[in-house]
Amino acid sequence: MFVFVMDQYGRPGHPTRRMDWVRKQLKRKRGKIVGGGISRKPAVLVLREQSFDRRKTVKRRFFVTLDTGFRNIGYAVTELLADSTLRVLLKGTLTARTPELRGLMDERKMYRRSRRYHRRANVKKKGQTPKHRPPRYESRGKRDSVTLQHGLETHRNLYARLARLVPLPDHQVTRGFESVSFDLRALAHGRPRTGSGYQVSPVGKATGEKTHAFVVRRDDGCVVCGSKEHLHTHHLRKRSNAGSNRAGNQVTLCEDCHADVHAGLIELPITDGAQWRDASMVNAVCGKLR
Repeated sequence: MFVFVMDQYGRPGHPTRRMDWVRKQLKRKRGKIVGGGISRKPAVLVLREQSFDRRKTVKRRFFVTLDTGFRNIGYAVTELLADSTLRVLLKGTLTARTPELRGLMDERKMYRRSRRYHRRANVKKKGQTPKHRPPRYESRGKRDSVTLQHGLETHRNLYARLARLVPLPDHQVTRGFESVSFDLRALAHGRPRTGSGYQVSPVGKATGEKTHAFVVRRDDGCVVCGSKEHLHTHHLRKRSNAGSNRAGNQVTLCEDCHADVHAGLIELPITDGAQWRDASMVNAVCGKLR
C-alpha cells in the first residue's frame, strides 16, 4: 500500500510505504489523511508544518499512461525503479459515456425541433414571417463532431483527474498513451491491395450510378432466396434508429422476403459499418492526442 504526500502549500512529494512514519505524523497531529477508506480514492497525507524544496527532491521517474478506448479507458500510474522494472502505484478502468452520446444528442434534437415548431407557430399566429435559421451542420462549420470532442475531452480530463488524485512532482512525471491506428478498410473488406490499388474502393459505384441501382447490381438478386424479380432495397439499420442511406446499410430483397423481414420471420445481420465505430473513434482521438 502506498500513501501519497503533500506539503502545507499543496506541493506534492513522493509516495511512501513507511506506515510507521505516516502514523507518527497523524498521532502528533502534523498531518491529515485525505481519501482512502470507503472513498476508494488513493490515500494522501497532507502535512501541516512541512514544505518541500524542489531542488532537494530525490530523483525518481513516474509515468501516467492511458490505454485509449471508446467505451473503456484504462489508466496506470507507475514508477521506474533502479533495476528497470515498473512498480504500479495505481491502475484502473474508466467507463466513458461516449457510446450514450448519440442517444442524448438525438433527444436534445427532438426538444430543439419542438421549440422551433412552437416558436414558428407563435410567429405565424401574430401575422409575421418566421426568420430562416440555417441547419446546425452549416453553422457548426469545420469543427469536430460532438462525439469526437467528448472522447478527446474524456482522455484529457482523466489526465487532470489523476493529477489531483495521485499528487506527484510534475517535473518527474512523464505522461503518455497507447497510440494505435486501425486499418478500417482491412477490417471491413479484408486484406487490401497495395500501391495505387489501395485507393480504389471495393464498394465503388459507377459514375452517376444511383445507390438503389448499385445495391441491386452488387447483390445480384435477393440475398435470402436469390430471386431476381420484384426486387426492393431494405435498410439493415432503420432510418429511425440512426441508419444511413449508404449502400453499406442496404441489401436487396424480393417482395416476399422483404415482407417476411418486416414481419420478424427473417432476421438479417446488421453489417452497415457501425461495428467499426469504436475503432474509428479511437483512431481520431489518438490523432488529436498526438
